Amino acid sequence: LTICEDNFISEKNILILNDKNFDKAIQKYDYLLVLFYLPFNPECKKFLSELEKTHPTLSKENIFLSKIDISTEKNVTKKFGINEYPRVIFFIKGKKFEYRGSGKSKGIVNWVLNKLGKKIMKLNTTQEIEKLKKDNDVVLIYYGNNANDINEFTKSSKDNEEYPFAIVENEKLIDKYSQKGKVTLYKNSENKIVEIIDIKEQNINDLINIHAISYFMEFDEK
Repeated sequence: LTICEDNFISEKNILILNDKNFDKAIQKYDYLLVLFYLPFNPECKKFLSELEKTHPTLSKENIFLSKIDISTEKNVTKKFGINEYPRVIFFIKGKKFEYRGSGKSKGIVNWVLNKLGKKIMKLNTTQEIEKLKKDNDVVLIYYGNNANDINEFTKSSKDNEEYPFAIVENEKLIDKYSQKGKVTLYKNSENKIVEIIDIKEQNINDLINIHAISYFMEFDEK
């Protein structure tokens, strides 16, 4: 255990919160990711292990990680209506956002940085574009350099944290893909490519809601 400033206790770079210091932590840290967990629950232990791996990346963005034991800290548990576990809430300057990402460290990092609008990648080669499309079932790419379009694209990324957003500004690449001034959604599992040219946050959100979700899924032993 490590004693941090203001007497917060940290374990493996995760702040240990309780009923007494929870509100103080929310006020002190602009970006605070909180894991509500049961110490001996297998799923909680798995998530906590993955959360610990995110510290090197998220700490560079002044994002603090924390955990609170819902079996002992009843006041906070009741205040936020915690009736399932593990549950994660991301506090941005006191405003809470329910975590909707995966249970893997990479997914946690992507979700958090997307929520802050910091995960939009700049793609500069064909190889980078194709690798991003290959590694993810759903990808959104804006081809262009219009400041208003990029602003709307960034706002949408904060609404849709689970999907990778990227920008291609290189004119030769834009010409190669014939997508100038467009937001394009690529969906691997359905071999689908959908594009829009009216770049507004709501239009991008609609594009995702209509085309990103799979309505037919293969079920296996998992």
